[in-house]
Amino acid sequence: MSHPNKVRSRVLEKEVEQLAIEQGFVDTNRCYNSTGESIGLPANVDVPVTSLKGTKIPLQCKRQKKRFSQRYIPEDNIHAQVVRGDRQEAYAILRLNDYMHMLWLLEKAGLLEELPQAIL
Repeated sequence: MSHPNKVRSRVLEKEVEQLAIEQGFVDTNRCYNSTGESIGLPANVDVPVTSLKGTKIPLQCKRQKKRFSQRYIPEDNIHAQVVRGDRQEAYAILRLNDYMHMLWLLEKAGLLEELPQAIL
């Protein structure tokens, strides 16, 4: 029987894959054993998403058993939560649906390919 953490991670990866398909992305294949190396990508890629125009969007999925810290979850009236550790880069945390919708809008406007690879 699979380890519970692996099962949780796999469930999240499948949710991300399904959402990407619902948003209209053409190719979303969860990597075998949660490693991108299985399909020729970096090892930390879990779900590679491909846009209609062929832009590759590598996603990594992390899931915790215990509740994710509330301080990192944006409140209902907030679009994204910005977090930064000391001497580290800042990151924006936003809802997965909002992120996928933003990518879809950028794809529709023909701007997805122009984004820096670090954003994708």
